[in-house]
Amino acid sequence: MERGPLFEVQRRIGASFGEAFGWELPWAFSNVPDEYKTVVQGVALLDRTYTGRLKVTGEDGLDLINRLSTNKLEDLGL
Repeated sequence: MERGPLFEVQRRIGASFGEAFGWELPWAFSNVPDEYKTVVQGVALLDRTYTGRLKVTGEDGLDLINRLSTNKLEDLGL
């Protein structure tokens, strides 16, 4: 089972986990009303690592991704 890059942070702050799509994903951090209040009045971070990844190789890979993306990736120094 795979884990996202935020797994340890989520575990430390008390997330309960379950399996979906071959990934160990956080199901809850407290209770629904408290989580809703946090999202509405504060901030939330959603890790969607499990949804997919794209790997492009070759000398024109960055150019291809730059043309397909709505962001200007050339400026990121990748």
